[in-house]
Amino acid sequence: MRRCEDTVKELEICIERELSLVSPTYWVWNPTEGNNKHEKRLKMVILASLAENVAMYTGYDQLGYEVALTGQQVQLHPSCSLLAFGQKPNWVVFGELLSAVDQYLVCVTAFDFEALSMLDPPPPFDASHMDEWRLRVEKVAGCSSTLLKRFCGKSNRGLISIVSRARSLCEDERINIQVDVDQNEILLYAPPHDMDKVSALVNDALECEKKLMRNECLEKYIYHGRGEVPLALFGSGAQIKHLEVDQRFLTVDVLYYGDNSLDDREILTFLEKEIDGCICSIHKFAGNKQDCDEKEKWGRVTFRTPESAMKATEIQKFDLNGSVIKLFPSLSAGGEGVFKMPSVTAMIRWPQRESCGKGVLKCASGDIHSIFAGSSGIMIGTKYCPFETDQRHTDSILITGIDTNLSDAEVLDVLEFATQRTDLEFFLFRRGNTVHCQDLTVCKDMLHKRIFARLSSRNPDPKCVEVKVFEPKEANFVRALITFDGRLHLEAAKALQELDGTILDGCYPWQKIKCEQKFQSSIICPAFIYNIVRRQLYAKLASFKRQRKCEWHLEAIHSGAYRVKISANATRRISEMRRSLEELIRGRPIINHPGLTPRVLQHLLSREGVILMRKIQQETETCIVVDRQSLAVRICGSEERTAAAEQELVRSLLAYHESKQLEIRLRGPNLRPDLMKEVVNRFGPELQGIKEKVSGVDLKLNTRNHVIHVHGSVEMRQEVEKMVYELAREEGSALGGTKPDEIEVECPICLSEVEDGYSLEGCSHLFCKACLLEQLEASMRNFDAFPIICSHIDCGAPIVLADMRALLSQEKLDELFRASLSSFVTTSDGEFRFCSTPDCPSIYRVAGPLDSGEPFFCGACNSQTCTRCHLEYHPYITCERYKMFKEDPDMSLKDWAKGKNVKECPCCKSTIEKSEGCNHLLCRCGNHICWVCLRWFAQQEPCYEHLRGVHGGIGLFDELGMPML
Repeated sequence: MRRCEDTVKELEICIERELSLVSPTYWVWNPTEGNNKHEKRLKMVILASLAENVAMYTGYDQLGYEVALTGQQVQLHPSCSLLAFGQKPNWVVFGELLSAVDQYLVCVTAFDFEALSMLDPPPPFDASHMDEWRLRVEKVAGCSSTLLKRFCGKSNRGLISIVSRARSLCEDERINIQVDVDQNEILLYAPPHDMDKVSALVNDALECEKKLMRNECLEKYIYHGRGEVPLALFGSGAQIKHLEVDQRFLTVDVLYYGDNSLDDREILTFLEKEIDGCICSIHKFAGNKQDCDEKEKWGRVTFRTPESAMKATEIQKFDLNGSVIKLFPSLSAGGEGVFKMPSVTAMIRWPQRESCGKGVLKCASGDIHSIFAGSSGIMIGTKYCPFETDQRHTDSILITGIDTNLSDAEVLDVLEFATQRTDLEFFLFRRGNTVHCQDLTVCKDMLHKRIFARLSSRNPDPKCVEVKVFEPKEANFVRALITFDGRLHLEAAKALQELDGTILDGCYPWQKIKCEQKFQSSIICPAFIYNIVRRQLYAKLASFKRQRKCEWHLEAIHSGAYRVKISANATRRISEMRRSLEELIRGRPIINHPGLTPRVLQHLLSREGVILMRKIQQETETCIVVDRQSLAVRICGSEERTAAAEQELVRSLLAYHESKQLEIRLRGPNLRPDLMKEVVNRFGPELQGIKEKVSGVDLKLNTRNHVIHVHGSVEMRQEVEKMVYELAREEGSALGGTKPDEIEVECPICLSEVEDGYSLEGCSHLFCKACLLEQLEASMRNFDAFPIICSHIDCGAPIVLADMRALLSQEKLDELFRASLSSFVTTSDGEFRFCSTPDCPSIYRVAGPLDSGEPFFCGACNSQTCTRCHLEYHPYITCERYKMFKEDPDMSLKDWAKGKNVKECPCCKSTIEKSEGCNHLLCRCGNHICWVCLRWFAQQEPCYEHLRGVHGGIGLFDELGMPML
């Protein structure tokens, strides 16, 4: 248009100078009148003169315009007037291609597609073909924020994966998918002939995520403790989906071999299809290599039933997109070797060769000869053992004549006691043939049995101890690695102390077990946290060095993180070391801030939230870590800096949330593109017209982002917003009706206008947040309210776990879980029962009518219960008989008395028996009783007189059969 204007001016000047004529050519252009004949003619002139400079809008803002001749994808110059009006015409003609840092189209004029057919000669490109391949946009609405986050995945991996699949399927690199969390919608960009394929991919992924969200369960132990703790799956509707009391595994580890990256949904879809089971929990690992470069642990999958988990592990391996998948019972959530806490390891050994009675003694200080100066030998056990000079090593002493059944440690104890030195080193010479007394598997079972027997005082889980016996790599010793739960460090230390010096069954007396007093553990520190806590980490490690027999080693691993290996001679010490390191690396959690609701914490995942965190991290030299799933926030760094960072983060986040509530956007999908211009024309550049009508309000217009910032109350913001959108409707904007925020939505619970609304993730129905909280809390008091479903008419969708996490605090969620558990046990038709001990939370499975009453050993209260009659465990006696004994405690005595010479004491009613002797009996109550007539006396003489006078004798007879008086 600028060039046209210059050309017209030149023509006017020529006509005026040469012909002395003045031609009126003024024309006022109105952008709202698109059918003006002058405008069409001018555009045709420009198009005809620049027919080779045509570009088509690709349909996607990030790609911009495609130059018709070269196929380049170029953006409009930022100063272009089309951008000021928010317009993206499909076809434009440009004056030139400006190359700066990026390439831009300048001097751009929009024209209609039909104008291309009117060019003569025709344009040097196929415009119809280009228009057919232009990207169209399709909107997928009605998605919840949680669903969109899961669809995108961590670091947008899920979104990137599905975009890559769509491009590969359609063989078009222009295809893209954009997720708008603010509008809760997905925008699909694809050519018309490929839109159905892309839409199908997206819808399948959304359905998969919806299904996983509906089936999602929280794994919760019934109580905190050791042993076989029942595990419950707490899922949608606040229902208990499964209660595992038999310690069967529900979780499997998924490993894959190969370089091809797998799509997560493909694995999950395959597992559910092959196993015909329900997946209720997924934990995706970071993708670290294990054992070798080709083996990688993809993640952990939890099934709703143990049968499904068992069936999953029966799949030995399968191919999926060129990768080999293997499934194993998870060592972290059930199955053999389960550890609910970080594990600690210890090494033991026993000899395979018998000692030859000789050994070498050394001293770290090198003065070994001065220690035993003037001494020719020492008593070790029952033998006198002489000293000899070691011919090979002058800094050691050779001791001979040692009992071959003694171990190195026993000899060293005698030498340290005799010398009062702790820096001595001693080892025995072992020669002869190697002896294999037991199979390694038998040794493993015997060791496990012995160690667990020492740990059973606190009723731990037998699987919390793992023993691995190694194939002997040297001829002298057999070694075994013992791994146990870090929480049992005190019990394990006692068990290892008792094991030290003992002999396994079937072994020789000289094959004594030696426990190496060195326990090890390790912890991983990510690189971004290590850079922040490096000084505190080294200070803490230095404090470990000052402790006796404590060692550490810090090493960098291939992923960029750092591994800290710690070792000590006591399990308690290594447990304390690990706990202090975990507190430093995990950081300080931000809790007990009532203002930090999930809606506020969501800002940390936005671009502005990331910028805010980076600013605070730089100012305080800390590291802020946000869990995208649970929205838990932790701060790593020194104690003083983390406290300052927490205070600043809370303050800034609440201020930012408040500011977001007082913003009015002038640009959006349902707003006219020139709304900001109309607002300025109506109310002035400083919005003075609005300030005069809304007293006390302070407004600021952000022309770059098309946003009005309102400094005032929420009511003021509503008044300003009402004025702005009334202007938009007056000017014929694209709203097409009332703005959604102004539509009064009725809450299905309170039947009033929604206040502080919350949309359920499962069905997207809107409720008052307070009403939903009241519904959940009412369910905690009423056990018949489960499952908890949406209260909207004709909906009935269960409230999913994501909603409960967003609405309830952790304490309230635990309370809801306990109420649901009670409801589950009550409605289980007698399949489950609570432990008979009052207030005990443990649960056991009731024995069937044909099953024997197996005992239930409660790990919470240590009681023993019969699972059939629910009374105290009663071995060797039937439940029916035991109930009769409970009702009549003397029943067993009565049964025993049948057919026997027993009677009842007339005084104390105790049972008395006469097996031999006279008819005088002394009861335990102290009275003397006549066995014949049961008359009782206080003394024995009156009783004997009674027997002689009344019964003709005391009841004894002589050799001739005559009664004795």
